[in-house]
Amino acid sequence: MKKKRASEPELAPFHLQFLLDADLFPVGKYFMAPSADEAFKMFAFSCREFLPDSNINAEEENCFINAFSNPHEPCLDPPEMEAVPSPLPELDKEEEEDSKTVMEEVTVPRPDPLVEAGAGDAESPFAQVPLDTASRINGDPAPAENISQPSPAAEYARKRSERDAEIIRITAANADKQVEYDRKAGKAKGQVMDVKERLSLTGFAELNRWSNEWKELPQPGSEPETAEPQEASVTEVIE
Repeated sequence: MKKKRASEPELAPFHLQFLLDADLFPVGKYFMAPSADEAFKMFAFSCREFLPDSNINAEEENCFINAFSNPHEPCLDPPEMEAVPSPLPELDKEEEEDSKTVMEEVTVPRPDPLVEAGAGDAESPFAQVPLDTASRINGDPAPAENISQPSPAAEYARKRSERDAEIIRITAANADKQVEYDRKAGKAKGQVMDVKERLSLTGFAELNRWSNEWKELPQPGSEPETAEPQEASVTEVIE
């Protein structure tokens, strides 16, 4: 059984008229589009030729088209910001008192090399025994070793320093993304203003295929007209 293909949207004819610079007669352009918004985007795409610098990349082109056809909406998707971690909480009073001692010494027994070297082996009692341990063959205990370990306060200070550095890095990276986004959006809006100062739209219409008549349309992206509230008449209030 053959699968039904998704029906393509029906295209309708649209006509736009505009004046450029000091032209005395309007120029007309026709577009086949599924909606008035798409037709106006096609018109915005054709207006790239009016830019002082038409050598723009795909992202700048899309931003210009969106800013031209719908100036009240962002022309670019907002940048993806990295989540900024929260600072570490402050130390408790007891831990803060411990911060005076940065390092504390912990005494741990040193491993006995006689056991590791196999000094008790019957075949070779002194095999692989280091010279400095030969005097302890009679059973002298291994000397203790002092190992310095960081205190909880010192460990907290290290983690807090790393967290603060991470917060600064992420905040700076997000600020750079926002600056770049504002630069691109501002450039597109400036390009649209330059083009619209030279261009004046005089007509925008859609052809009704049933009546074969052109229907005038409002310019996409323009502010919708809000109807003023009407005061109720005396008879309506009484009723």
